Amino acid sequence: MRDGYAFSPTNNIVRTDMQSGRARQRVEFEDVPDMLKLRWTLSETQSRLFGTWARNIVGAGWFTMTILTPNGFEATEVRFTERVDGPALTGRFHWIWSATVEVRNLPELDPEWVLMPDFVLYPEIFDYAMNREWPLQISYQLLTEDGFALTTEDGFGLSTE
Repeated sequence: MRDGYAFSPTNNIVRTDMQSGRARQRVEFEDVPDMLKLRWTLSETQSRLFGTWARNIVGAGWFTMTILTPNGFEATEVRFTERVDGPALTGRFHWIWSATVEVRNLPELDPEWVLMPDFVLYPEIFDYAMNREWPLQISYQLLTEDGFALTTEDGFGLSTE
């Protein structure tokens, strides 16, 4: 369910207050987990399977789950931080389950993309330039041992000149 779907990052910044009133800050750990609150509405049959799977198969171990991130849907490793809550009856025959999961590595852009934000913010312009404005014909020239020049206009056929 979308209601309450939010990532909660673990604080990795350490702050030390100084006598002067200023403070020093530093990043204590680079790789910290994010927490994600999840809720599922399941049918009777789905609830039976989910409850058994969550309590007896997965338990406290890591498993792969497709989650929605700012990058889109991503297969990500997660684990339950505590026992799954539920089932709670909703409607006639549906059940609500909820849990908080620890996300091992939240997928994000490579840091290099920050140096070129326009490529991320305006991908349709980049796509237009690559596919419509750049020349379609590229010429390559190779020299053989005999001194013949082999050229191609389309990258496929070679002819001698």
